[in-house]
Amino acid sequence: MSPGEEGQHCKVSEIEIKVPPIQYPTIRSLVLNFLIELTSKSGGNYSFTGDTFVLRGDACATLREALLDVIDVFESRKNIDERGGYCPKLSSNRNDFDWVGNRIANEMGFQIEKDITICDFFVKLIKASAEIVSREPGVVAEELKSIRMDEGDIYLGRDESAQYPQLQVFKLEKYKYGKKYLSFTEFKGQMKISSIWYSILGAGWLLSFSGYLGSLLLAHIDEDAILSRLMLPGGDPGELLGALKEYTVLPLKEGYQPSHTEAYTLLLYLSIDPGKVDRLRNIPAKYSKIVFANTYVVVEDIGFDISPVYDGVELLIGKEEYAELRERIKEMLRCVLLDYARRPSKYCRDVWGDTSDLSAMVRYLWNIMSKMDPYTNAYRLIRASPPGKRNFRDPYIARKLLKWVDDIMRQGVVLE
Repeated sequence: MSPGEEGQHCKVSEIEIKVPPIQYPTIRSLVLNFLIELTSKSGGNYSFTGDTFVLRGDACATLREALLDVIDVFESRKNIDERGGYCPKLSSNRNDFDWVGNRIANEMGFQIEKDITICDFFVKLIKASAEIVSREPGVVAEELKSIRMDEGDIYLGRDESAQYPQLQVFKLEKYKYGKKYLSFTEFKGQMKISSIWYSILGAGWLLSFSGYLGSLLLAHIDEDAILSRLMLPGGDPGELLGALKEYTVLPLKEGYQPSHTEAYTLLLYLSIDPGKVDRLRNIPAKYSKIVFANTYVVVEDIGFDISPVYDGVELLIGKEEYAELRERIKEMLRCVLLDYARRPSKYCRDVWGDTSDLSAMVRYLWNIMSKMDPYTNAYRLIRASPPGKRNFRDPYIARKLLKWVDDIMRQGVVLE
């Protein structure tokens, strides 16, 4: 379709998108993450009140552009690490493939192979939906403003089109921390979803997908951080999108399993692009760590909030004089993750000690960065290191460590 033909069809000036209610936190988060992308393309032509987002101006053209840009964002992640493109197969659950994937593909006019991944299915669906946005914008507008609750079930889209059950990856509320997380008698949590709504959820999934590292990781920007920027005048959606992109690539930069939460978050903090650390300071997030057996289960939510340790992180990644100290710290944290993933390294044991030593060092390091008795914890960090190795006992590294502590404690102090 040429730009002129697209413009003839795409004449909707306003599209209303309802955000799913809080009883469905997974799909709510995915929709909010997609709204971050959408607002970045909107030129400020939107409003957001309650749970209703209204896109104005050349609304359907903006929606189409945002959907297609999601694919580019997802594809670019593969350039960092191939695991950025790895996804489970849609056929990992037969009902997902037969009752969702195949039926939606037939309706939307594309084909899927038996070995297609969930992510690649979403890519195909989003491309098809982008064309629907151009050809039938009125239909799309009706779909996206239609959400109905009925005795614990939710219908995304008009009743006649919300016919597809949810994929297993959208059933996390049922299976979070095991099947007894929410009783089926109290919360059925069933969904019926239209194909257009599936493309919105799929776009949110691709934006949130942080790779497969022993488990699936999904990044979720803190909801309050999103709402405070999108609902108030002067909010900066571009800042949110930059944060979301950084959060989704951080796990791929390191490539380690999140086997020890504190060590993992500290390692990711030290992998942030120095030019972006200040932007992330006030935009907390979390990673959902998801494993697949017969169902997708959230085994852990990993909080990611740099603000309590900002001064220590900013100094380590921003000042060249701490480059060697930073690399020593990162090596120690990687050794912790290997140890807790049951992949112990002889080198790690020789240089950094056993499991108890490593666990203690993570605690001491966290306390330093949180400004909790930092000098005492620096001393403990040095003492916990095996002697005679290139670790915190090394005189050069020890001096840098204490200098770093001095600088942390000076941060924010106003000199008279």
